[in-house]
Amino acid sequence: VIYSLLRLDYGHEESLRAVRYLCLLPGSFFFVAPMSESLFLLLSAGCVYLVRRGKIGAGCLLGAYAAFTRSLGLLLFVPACMELVHEAAGAPRGRRRPARFLWLLLIPAGFGAYLAVNYQVSGNPFQYMIYQSEHWGQNLGLFFNTAAYQLENLLSSLGNNAPYAYGLWLPNLVFDFAALAVMIPAARDMRPSYTAWFIAYYFVAIGATWLLSSPRYMISLLPFFLALSSLARTRTRDAALSAVLIILNILYAVAFVLRWQVW
Repeated sequence: VIYSLLRLDYGHEESLRAVRYLCLLPGSFFFVAPMSESLFLLLSAGCVYLVRRGKIGAGCLLGAYAAFTRSLGLLLFVPACMELVHEAAGAPRGRRRPARFLWLLLIPAGFGAYLAVNYQVSGNPFQYMIYQSEHWGQNLGLFFNTAAYQLENLLSSLGNNAPYAYGLWLPNLVFDFAALAVMIPAARDMRPSYTAWFIAYYFVAIGATWLLSSPRYMISLLPFFLALSSLARTRTRDAALSAVLIILNILYAVAFVLRWQVW
């Protein structure tokens, strides 16, 4: 599904390279763990692919499933809406179909279904936010605050708490800044809807007040590994980046097996 989506804009080599980087990214082992990353990525890619192919209802239905799977799926509203606007802008005035935008309501409806489950179980549709705050210290915040406390915690744990320093805080910081570093130059060659999707996702996911899972969140975001591919179009860059990712992936997997603080 991911390859088919990328082939709408890119050639075989670059599309395949992006998929390969997805498999090499540190934390890609989470895709075979009993967690939501693999399902979420499949639903996200399927949503955008079907919308791009003009199958708006089916695409937004997958977006609804993604929003039910994880609250970040709500942000699929951004690329789906932008693609519909692009389609409408390029169509003759008499062939524009504004009613197609109503399909977008399926995406927040999927999240609404998750809230309904919360209400049915606990009597509060937003009970999950209470659990996140009480047990994980997570609320909405700003990226700059995230970077500040993660750097502070990294420096305080260096030398006396390796599982936290090298299993948790350092990988989080690397992903926080690496995502921006590769996305900024790659955005000029990327579809505007993908760039907007990245910005919305990054703002919400990385802005958590007690972020523990930045690598796991970012590997589930298609524009991120697509940006990596677009910046490694030469054989030298591709080989160098692949080697770095393989090494980091192995180190991160070892930290996970050693039960360091890898979330």
